[in-house]
Amino acid sequence: MDLRDLKLFLHLCDSRYFGRTAKAMHLSPSTLSRQTTGRGCRVNPVFT
Repeated sequence: MDLRDLKLFLHLCDSRYFGRTAKAMHLSPSTLSRQTTGRGCRVNPVFT
């Protein structure tokens, strides 16, 4: 996980909306969804 991934994840947790996070990070909602889905297996062990 790099710094950009962490920023995306934290913003998504804070806003709780893919659309708002995507707009703030200059991404499309589908791109954001793909990025967070692909990294879910790496983020999840941190919080279990």
